[in-house]
Amino acid sequence: MDIEHVSLKHYAEKILRLTKRMLQQAIDKDWEQLASLEVDRSSALKYLFDHPEIEKCLPKLSDILYEVLEVDRKCIQVTEKERFVLLQNLHHQSNQDKAVNLYRNNSVGQI
Repeated sequence: MDIEHVSLKHYAEKILRLTKRMLQQAIDKDWEQLASLEVDRSSALKYLFDHPEIEKCLPKLSDILYEVLEVDRKCIQVTEKERFVLLQNLHHQSNQDKAVNLYRNNSVGQI
C-alpha cells in the first residue's frame, strides 16, 4: 500500500465518519450542526476527488465510498421526511391563520 493510497483512504474514512455524523444530526433534527458537517464533508470530498491519484486508488476505496452513499441515502430520507412534516405544519398553520383572519374580518363591529 503506497502513501497516496493511505492518504486517500484516510480522507474516504473521514468522509464516511462525517456522513454518519450527518445522519445522526438529521435524526436528532439538529439542522445547524448538519449544515456545518455538510460543509466539512464537501471540502473533504473535493480534496479526495481532485487528488491526482484518485483514479489509481478508486478501486481500493470503493467499499468505503459505497458505504458513504448508503449512509447519505438514509440521511436524505430522514431530511426529506422531516421536510414533508414541516411543510404540512406550515400548511396547517396557514389555514389556521386564514380562519382567524376570516373570523376577525367578519366579526368586526359585531361585538
